[in-house]
Amino acid sequence: MSTNNNFPHLELISLSRGQARLPWGGEESEQTKTNKLGKPEHSQKIQNKIGDWRNSWHQQMRERNQDISRPTLPSSVPIQLEIDPELTDIDYLRSTFNFEVVSELDNGFVIVASEDTNLDNFLNKASDFSQSKHGSGNVAKIHNLSLEIPKRLDAILDEKLKSKWENLDLNAEYVVEVGIECQGTLALPKELAEKKVDEEEDRYALKVAKYNTKREEYYRLKDNLMIEREQELERFIRAYDGSILDMFEGTGLSKFADSFTARIQIKGAGLKDLALNYPFIFEINTPEEFEHLFHIKEIEIDNENFPQPFPPDENSPIIGIIDSGIQEGHRLISSAIKPELSRSFVDPDRINNVADEVSPSGHGTRVAGAVLYPQGFSIEDNQYKLPCYIANIRVLDSSNLIPEKISPSGLLNKITSEYYVTHGIRIFNHSIGASVPCRFNHMSSWAAMIDKLSFENDVLFVQSAGNIGDEGTGPRTGILDYIRMGKGYPDYLYEAASRISNPAQSLNALTVGSICLDSFNDGDRTSFGGKNQPSSFSRTGLGIWGAIKPDVVEYGGDMAYDGGFPPALTTPPNVCPELIRSSLTSVGPETDRDEVGTSFSTPKVTAIAAQLARMLPEEPTLLYRALIANAARWPEGYLDNLVPDILLQKLRSYGYGLVNMERSLSNNPYRVTLISSGTTDIKAREAHTYKVPIPAEMRTVGDEYDILIEMTLSFAANPRRTRKSFNNYLSIWVDWKTSHLGESQESFDHRIFKESNGRLDRAESIPWKLGNRDDHNQIKNAKRNKSTLQKDWAVVKSHDLPDEFYLGIIGHSGWSKDPNDVSKYALTISFEAINRDIEIYNMVKVEVERLHAQAHIEIDDLL
Repeated sequence: MSTNNNFPHLELISLSRGQARLPWGGEESEQTKTNKLGKPEHSQKIQNKIGDWRNSWHQQMRERNQDISRPTLPSSVPIQLEIDPELTDIDYLRSTFNFEVVSELDNGFVIVASEDTNLDNFLNKASDFSQSKHGSGNVAKIHNLSLEIPKRLDAILDEKLKSKWENLDLNAEYVVEVGIECQGTLALPKELAEKKVDEEEDRYALKVAKYNTKREEYYRLKDNLMIEREQELERFIRAYDGSILDMFEGTGLSKFADSFTARIQIKGAGLKDLALNYPFIFEINTPEEFEHLFHIKEIEIDNENFPQPFPPDENSPIIGIIDSGIQEGHRLISSAIKPELSRSFVDPDRINNVADEVSPSGHGTRVAGAVLYPQGFSIEDNQYKLPCYIANIRVLDSSNLIPEKISPSGLLNKITSEYYVTHGIRIFNHSIGASVPCRFNHMSSWAAMIDKLSFENDVLFVQSAGNIGDEGTGPRTGILDYIRMGKGYPDYLYEAASRISNPAQSLNALTVGSICLDSFNDGDRTSFGGKNQPSSFSRTGLGIWGAIKPDVVEYGGDMAYDGGFPPALTTPPNVCPELIRSSLTSVGPETDRDEVGTSFSTPKVTAIAAQLARMLPEEPTLLYRALIANAARWPEGYLDNLVPDILLQKLRSYGYGLVNMERSLSNNPYRVTLISSGTTDIKAREAHTYKVPIPAEMRTVGDEYDILIEMTLSFAANPRRTRKSFNNYLSIWVDWKTSHLGESQESFDHRIFKESNGRLDRAESIPWKLGNRDDHNQIKNAKRNKSTLQKDWAVVKSHDLPDEFYLGIIGHSGWSKDPNDVSKYALTISFEAINRDIEIYNMVKVEVERLHAQAHIEIDDLL
C-alpha cells in the first residue's frame, strides 16, 4: 500500500473572482406561445377547470364533515397543474397566484396547494388574461389542470403501495414514510442592492438593518410553519390510533429547506385519507426491502498463515463502518478496532450488542476487512501494518436488515451527529442498499439525507451501487429472470430494473459499482464476465436527473452459471474477492473466497479515502472524492475508438472508472496533479478562475507528445426534496469550464466574467469526452454537469497546449434566493504524458513554485 511521495500533488494557482457571465434562461414552450395567441379560449378553459375542481372538492368536504370521527383537514385545496416544462423557475406559481408548490413532477406536472380564497385570485387572473391586463401573463404558462385523483396518487405513492392500493386493508396497520412540504408561500425579501457611490453610510446601514430584520422574520416564519405542520400531521395520525415512529425534519444537521419526513404507523383507513386529502403530502413510501447476500458456499480457503498485522499508527484516521456489526476479536481486525466507539443502533436497549450476527459468516466483518486489506492477503514480507482504525457502527440485524420501524434517514443523522460532531470521524463506509432500483420521482429521504449531511459537515459517505438479485418480479427482476426472458449478459445490466438502488443515487455519495476479478470456465460452469468487465450483479446508471452513477468501480467479483435452463448460479473461488469471514455463527477459516457484491467493492474505495485522510488530514473530504474520481479510469483505457452506444454503456457501468490508489495519492515523472487547498465557497452568479503553467519544454512545436488531461470538480450544495430537477434540487449548482487550445487569458476571462470586455479568440475547444451538453460530446445522452462530482478527460497534442491553462468554476442559481447562501467545492486537474515520452512533473513543479513565490512577494509588497 506504499505510494511514491517523491511526487506530491501541487497547489493550484488562484487567479480572480467576479460576477459570472451566464447564459439566458430557457425558452418558453410552443404551447405557452399558443396560449398567448388564443387568450380568450385559454382563459375560459382554465376558468372552467378550476370551477369544476372547486365544486368537486366542496362536495367531498361536505360529505367528509358529516363523519365527525375523521380528523380536520387544513383549509388548503390540493390541485395538480400542468405547466410549461421548458421553464425551470416555477416561482411564478407563488408570486402571481399565491399557490404553495407541494411537489414538482415529470413533464411539467406540479402539485400545488391553495386556500379557497386564493382560487378567486386565480380566476381573476385568468379573466384578466383574456383581456391582456398587466400582471396576468403567467396564466399562459399554466397549460391545464388535472382533476383526476389517480394522477396525484400515481405521483405520491411508491410502486409497492400502488400495486395494493385498491385492496388496502382499512383495519390493518401499515408502516410507511411520508414526506410533508412546508415551504408555504413564504419568500425571502428581495435582495438588497449594492450601496451607491454617493449614498450616505447611515442611510445604507438602515437599509441593511431593515433587510436583515425581514430576512430573519422569513426564517422564523418558516420554522414556525414546519412545527405547525408536524403538529398537524401528528393530530391526523392519532385520529386513526396511529403513531409517529421517527420524525426527522430536525434541527441543525438534518433540517431540509422545504420539507420534513416522518416514518409512521397507521391503519389503512388513515393512510387512504392522508394520501387522498392531506394537501401538503408529496410522497408516501413503504420501508425499503434490503438486498440479500450472494453466498453460495463451495470450498474454504485456508489462510491461517497470514502474519499477525501491526496496529495502525496513532495518527491514522478512523473509518466508520455502518453495517451489520463486526467480529471485533478477529485476529486480523482486532488491533484496528476502537471499542469505545462501537455502538449498535438496532435495539436501543442493547447498544453494546455490536457483534456481526449475519449468517453464515458475517457481512460487516467482511466489509471492515476489505477496508483494512484492500489488496487482499498476498504479501511479500511478514509485516503488514493496518492502514486505519475502525468504528463499528451496527445498524443491520442478524438478517442483514434495518428494522422496519427505524428510518435509515434518521439513522444517518444520528450517526453523523455522534461520530462526526463528537468524535471527528469524516469517512463512512455504507455498503447498504435497497433490493429494487431507486425511484426517480424525487430524491429519496435516505439519499437526500446523505446529500444534506455531506453539505453541512465535512463527511464522505462511500456507498455501494447495489446488487441485482437472482430472481424476483417487477422492479426486483433478477439475473435468472432476465435469462428466461432471453436477455443475456451484459445487455440486462442496462434494463430499468437493473438501475442503481436507493440510496446510491445520492449526488454527494461516492457510489461504487463492481467489476470482475477474472474469467472462469471449468467445463461445467462459466463466469458471466471476463477480467475487468462489469460484474453480472452490479447495478448501473445513469442516476437521477442523468447524474453519472456509479461514480467509480472496484473488484467485487462475479458469478458463474451452468448449462441448465434456467442455469444454477454459483460463486467459485476464482471469481470471488478474498475477504475476512466472521466465525461467530459458523466455524471456518479466517478468510475465504465465497461471496461477491458491491458491498465488497465499496470498502476498497473507502481504503483509498482513508489513505488520503492520512496524507492530507487538513483537506476536506470533497477533495478526497475529487482525487479518487480523477485517478479512476476505464479498465481498458479511455482511448478506445468505440461507437456512442458502447461508450454510454461503459459510462453506465464504470462511471469514471476503476480506482487507483497510487494515482490518487501521488504522481510520477510523467504525470502531475494540481489541487485546490481547503474548502472553497462560491455563491450563485459568481465565478472563480485558476491557472496551470505549461512549461515551454512541453509545447515544443516539433514534438507531438500525447497529453491526457483529467479534471474533476467535487461540490456540495443544500438540497431540497420537493423538486424534480438537478437545478431545483440544489440551492446553488456549480460547473466548470477550461480555456480552449491556444486561448488567451483575456479571451477566457471574457467567457467567464460578466464585467470582462476582452476580445474572444478563435480557438479550438478541447475534445472532452463528456462536456456540458448531451448532444455535442463524444458520449451521447450524458453530460458531466448534472452531477456534483464532475470529471472529464481528453487527449491533446503537447504543442497545442497554451503557455497557461485556465480553469473557471461557475456558481448557478438553484432554488435558493438567499444571497448569502453558498456551495462549497474542491478541484483537481492532472496532465500525463500517456506514452511516457516526456517527463513533465518537475517542469510543471518549477513553474508552479515560481508563481506561488511571486504571488507571496506581491502580497508582502501590498502589506
